[in-house]
Amino acid sequence: MTETQATETRLTREQLYEQVWSTPMRKLAMQYGLSDVGLAKVCKRHDIPRPPVGYWARKQHGYKDAKTPLPEIQNGKNEEIVLGLPIADAEHGDSGEIPCRVNDPEVTELIEAEADPANKITVSETLRSPHRLVVETRDRSKPSKLDHDGYPSSQDAGRRRQPGLRIDVIKDSYLRALRIADALVKAIEQRGFQFVSDGADRWPRALIQLLDEKFAFRVTEKTRRVPHELTLDEKRRKEKSGYSYHDKYDYLPTGQLELRLLSDSNSQVKAWRDGKRRRVEDCLNLFLVELYVEAVTSRDNRIRWAKEERARWEEQRRQREVQEQRARLEAQSAAWAKAEEIRSFVAAAREDALRRHGEIDDDSEFARWLTWAKEQADQIDPLIGGEGQSSREEKRPPQIEPTQDWFGPRWPK
Repeated sequence: MTETQATETRLTREQLYEQVWSTPMRKLAMQYGLSDVGLAKVCKRHDIPRPPVGYWARKQHGYKDAKTPLPEIQNGKNEEIVLGLPIADAEHGDSGEIPCRVNDPEVTELIEAEADPANKITVSETLRSPHRLVVETRDRSKPSKLDHDGYPSSQDAGRRRQPGLRIDVIKDSYLRALRIADALVKAIEQRGFQFVSDGADRWPRALIQLLDEKFAFRVTEKTRRVPHELTLDEKRRKEKSGYSYHDKYDYLPTGQLELRLLSDSNSQVKAWRDGKRRRVEDCLNLFLVELYVEAVTSRDNRIRWAKEERARWEEQRRQREVQEQRARLEAQSAAWAKAEEIRSFVAAAREDALRRHGEIDDDSEFARWLTWAKEQADQIDPLIGGEGQSSREEKRPPQIEPTQDWFGPRWPK
């Protein structure tokens, strides 16, 4: 990419849709300073369909696959799309402009300060008075060896008690990587930010703390894959047994370093590599800009997620309260119906006794039972006292047994 002329580009959904289906995602994303994953998220956010896997390969071979139609815009979707332009890295030219991509005034001031030539981070030719983190890393770790997949992996010389840095390069590039890390660490602390430990017991890692967010960085080295050449032992083993187990490829270091910005969960945010026009040493200010942007983004996301979580919790609490109120209502309704049922039964029993005997003696067991039954209905009735009211003294029912005849039970007078 060449020079950056503006800080943002505004597109309609239709314009971005046409670009997505006319230019591969990776190439198009580079034009706007995004990763292909970032551009894919923009398309998903605005309901813009993307070409399926294999679309461009089929197109190169003459196939004309139909485009997925652009769906109608939904409520709440903004038809205008704003895309920030890139911060150039070492691979993509030497643009000196640093666009502002945040709405925080304080962070905007920090980003603009990184564009000032007076604040340019310079890497020393020698490792002079290295920072304590660099000393700890140098003293406790060795230059990396390539693993079986061809990636440099740090070789720790022993258990570290103090946090260190991730320097995964071979011996020839080790001193250069330490000088880059030393310049970057000192620049971060000069700007008022601090390093904290991730709290790991065996190999603690130094994290950059900014806006209550934590990040790390890693210096690694690019490797080159070449077909494996049999060693003398492998050749003798193959001549003797007819076969020899070995890796299909060898991986050779290239001396091209890569600086990675990592989240506290060790996922990569952005990377800067040695390129034709720039080296990693020239990208340290751009690293800080991306650090500021990512810190604001992470903070805003954390605040938004906290609000959403609080809103979900409030909604769940409200639903629980509604369910509890509904359960109480249903219980009260059932209790009232039960009380009315008891009263109806007591009234029917009283009428039956009057019909059969003409009168009810106030001192009879049946009269006492009628009184007790009415009190039980009142205790159950939520409109009077409610079921289970402790203020009411529970009374035991009188022991009354109706007599039995051909026409059914007969209540005594």
